[in-house]
Amino acid sequence: MSEELHALRANELIIYEKEDYIQVHANGAKTPEFSASMWQQVVEKCKAKKTFKILGIALTSDPLSKEEANGLLPLFKELGLDKNYKIAWVELNPEFYEVILYAESLMSANGVDAKFFYEVGHAKAWLDKTQ
Repeated sequence: MSEELHALRANELIIYEKEDYIQVHANGAKTPEFSASMWQQVVEKCKAKKTFKILGIALTSDPLSKEEANGLLPLFKELGLDKNYKIAWVELNPEFYEVILYAESLMSANGVDAKFFYEVGHAKAWLDKTQ
């Protein structure tokens, strides 16, 4: 693991309002509690800004397990995360690409248009092409 990841001692969540989307920076360990709080805040920002586009950029030091990710599905439904949302997610730690791909398939199977990207530029381009 890189020194940069070892430097992440605490979870960090920053949510920005961009012109036509919400940008999320979520660094550190991903726990069910952190993830639930993050998605609640993101959906609140989306509703306030009246946008359904989300660009997420993460540098994860410890990901959710598949079981923990599955456990968030009821929350996604409760928050109204559905086919109207367009989520472009970039994971900067290559150790966790497999986990993020699983999350993408899980969200897609539950009606959310979510795509995983290796580069921020590709994620932005995809988000720009969506309605």
